Amino acid sequence: MVPCDIDSGVARCGEMTTERLPDAWPYLARESNTKNIPRQQRKAWRAEDTMGAKTYVEHRDGGYWVTGTRVSLDSLVYAFREGQTAESLAQSFPVLTLEQVYGAIAYYLANRNVIDAYLIEQEGAFTKLQQDLRQRDPMFYQKLADARRQRQTTQA
Repeated sequence: MVPCDIDSGVARCGEMTTERLPDAWPYLARESNTKNIPRQQRKAWRAEDTMGAKTYVEHRDGGYWVTGTRVSLDSLVYAFREGQTAESLAQSFPVLTLEQVYGAIAYYLANRNVIDAYLIEQEGAFTKLQQDLRQRDPMFYQKLADARRQRQTTQA
């Protein structure tokens, strides 16, 4: 492979010279050059490796998310486990393409042990949070339980 020089956006690789590179090419641009590029576009570029393969799931903020979206992998996995198809998931999450749904499911299936352990850990953290909240304000939860009972008796 011939090393390339980048000078003011022009790549020179041996004899070959390319005119302007795509703005903020993810692997060649300096960090200072990418600040004016929208965050969503930078995320999309980071999602592709040098071979052009895409990653459909990213690990951020302590969780797993469909790349470039606010859709958690958790929500797709739980629905997938309940028997929903990729097509129905794509309809349930209109922000996702069918390709993203299949990619996320493939990621889950390829990393099933890790994701299942993560989901069990998250369920435990949720249960602990729920118990802590009940201990902080027991009167509120008593009122909720009373309201549920009252609604059930009026419906019966």
